[in-house]
Amino acid sequence: LARFVDNGDGTVTDRLTNLQWELKDGDDGISAPANPHDVDNVYSWSVAANIPDGAAYTDLLSVLNSGGCFTGQCDWRVPSVAELYTIGIPGNDIGTFPEPATGDWDITAGNLTINGAGPGITILDGAGSDRVLDVRYGTNGVTINDLTIRNGYAPTAAGASGGGLTTGNGSTVTVNNITVSGSRSAATGGGVYNAGTLTINNSTIGPNNISESDGGGLHNERQLTVNNSLIYGNFANGLNGGGFNNISNAILTNVTISDNRIGAASGSGGGIRHQATTLTNADGSPVTLTLVNVTISNNTSSAGGGFR
Repeated sequence: LARFVDNGDGTVTDRLTNLQWELKDGDDGISAPANPHDVDNVYSWSVAANIPDGAAYTDLLSVLNSGGCFTGQCDWRVPSVAELYTIGIPGNDIGTFPEPATGDWDITAGNLTINGAGPGITILDGAGSDRVLDVRYGTNGVTINDLTIRNGYAPTAAGASGGGLTTGNGSTVTVNNITVSGSRSAATGGGVYNAGTLTINNSTIGPNNISESDGGGLHNERQLTVNNSLIYGNFANGLNGGGFNNISNAILTNVTISDNRIGAASGSGGGIRHQATTLTNADGSPVTLTLVNVTISNNTSSAGGGFR
């Protein structure tokens, strides 16, 4: 079945999300203010003070929701950013050259806070088309609160790592009360890939994050801190770290790692794989993994089902 269905009444239904969208017309490069469905019309969200009082409300929605109402439905509204993302275009986003017009959301400016209304309410859904959030290299002071990231996919064309969230070299990111689930990558970090400084608080990584290589739920290559969180139900189809694959410095406190698994027959570390035992930091100090009050249970691998 086709994902998008033309209902024949000026609307389209997305079978994936069950959202109904207005189908625009008049694609001739000329606006037609008298026709609210003309794709060339431009409507502002706000006049001033960042409140919803722009033409999108006064000129568009007021027409769609008045009289007999468009298609007999009087509850047309402006979509959320998360809803817009679900009809986005897959991107080709590699290295230091982000393509913000397509695919994942590239966060390129620091000192940014994204606030949701709770993981069960605010959902950023990648619809399997691309990674969901990409904090670019050198971007500092990013905080993400109270939301769910799900159904992301990082193909080879998008760097292959971090299906739900990736943090670039030199970035600093803190997430609080988020869930990352149902995401996958063509290489490492099905749910989350960290190459910067990442702090995860009161969050859940899982279930159903999948990597084709290492770190089904979470892969760390720089500085990672995880507090009061759960990593569960993830799968690495490669060699290492069904739940968490670590090759750098990490501190986990009050964390449960459970029900993760490795697919490869020679895989190791169903829950945690710590690969940094012979590595050193730039100053010559050893790379360390610190576990404080961490529970590791019901993980599966051919070697080191829980930890290796």
